[in-house]
Amino acid sequence: MENNLLFFHFIEEEEQDILSFGYLLYSPSFSLISSGKKTNPHDILDLIEENIPICYDLLYFSADILSLYEKDGRPIDWDKKYFDLYALYKYKRHLHFYVDIFDCLTHLGLFHKTVDSNFDVEDADAKDMARLSRVIFEDFSLKYDGSSTGVLNGRLGWSDLRRQKKIGESLDEYADDSESARYMLSKSKKNKFLFFDIECSNTDYCEGKICEFSYCLFDSNFKLLEKKEILINPGEGEENDFKLLGRSDSRDLHLQYEENDYKAYRESPTFDKFMDEIEALLFDEDTIVLGYEVESDLRFLSYSFSRYERPLRNLVAIDVKRVYEEILSRGVGSLGDLVSRYVPSDEAASLRFHSALDDAYATGLVLKYFLLIKEIDFKTLFKDLSSDVVCLSSYAFSGIPELIDDEVYERLLKDGLL
Repeated sequence: MENNLLFFHFIEEEEQDILSFGYLLYSPSFSLISSGKKTNPHDILDLIEENIPICYDLLYFSADILSLYEKDGRPIDWDKKYFDLYALYKYKRHLHFYVDIFDCLTHLGLFHKTVDSNFDVEDADAKDMARLSRVIFEDFSLKYDGSSTGVLNGRLGWSDLRRQKKIGESLDEYADDSESARYMLSKSKKNKFLFFDIECSNTDYCEGKICEFSYCLFDSNFKLLEKKEILINPGEGEENDFKLLGRSDSRDLHLQYEENDYKAYRESPTFDKFMDEIEALLFDEDTIVLGYEVESDLRFLSYSFSRYERPLRNLVAIDVKRVYEEILSRGVGSLGDLVSRYVPSDEAASLRFHSALDDAYATGLVLKYFLLIKEIDFKTLFKDLSSDVVCLSSYAFSGIPELIDDEVYERLLKDGLL
């Protein structure tokens, strides 16, 4: 029975003041065994503990599951593994903002195939929502593994209640600390802007092996002061190999110096030789640090400093992508999309994407020209933005424990990264 697949969803039925649990139970061969709704904590927990529980956004439901254990009076099964479809989707799409199950279906091209015109989101019951999780699971399985259950053989997406509890607590702390950081930045008199970008040989298990660190430094009027590219040897051994081409679930990623088996990087010094220089840049007291999807870069920096046994001090950085998403009230695409929208064509034509130097420069340019178009300075703009645009290196790994296996989890925990 433990191999049966349990797709589930919770809905709070306010009129009846009960927690409704909707489910579909499938055999390993993906034949439907049973489906329905339950409200009794004992029955719900029996289903969860006896099968492989699969849902969309485990973090959201983890508090519900923990409350059921409390109501039923049974010990919490902290070791029970759950499969989180949202965690896998977030990892595959490199998302930092929340995407609900309906947006996920839309992005996968499944919404109109699975949700008919009579489907009322407000009236949907828990079983209806569990069915949508099953649809996403089937799509993932076929796209990434070629079989209905093959996706479960991967290492990504698995988690347990202990990790979810830790994630929830960490994200609550993150919200408080990022708001404090936003307030301090809004009051600061810093006059320089440092835009940086990183490229890695691989990011296995969210640990980035840095091979390029580049930056562009601007004054308060966005006059370029300094521009520098640093090539880095990611290190010896298979875990540091360049794994950027022939990726089964993503397009090839070409670096600027990939010829001769990435010789330019392999002949460069390792990251520890640049730590003093990088740290001095990032923590200059007169400088605001920015990047595009900068939380990932903070993660790579945190890992790299820890790798060489020198923990990174808490670095505050502003994510330019999040700035645009908040201003435009929607998700934005790649950095290239913003370049084509805001940067004059003669400057845009010279940029090479996936060159860390040009990506850092392009990030500065899109903000520079946006401010010119809006006739506003950055500090005035920043005062009206939420703390969501602020990222902290101390929390760079806080939201990803469900994306790594137990061995990596214990290592990151030991290194103080979780």
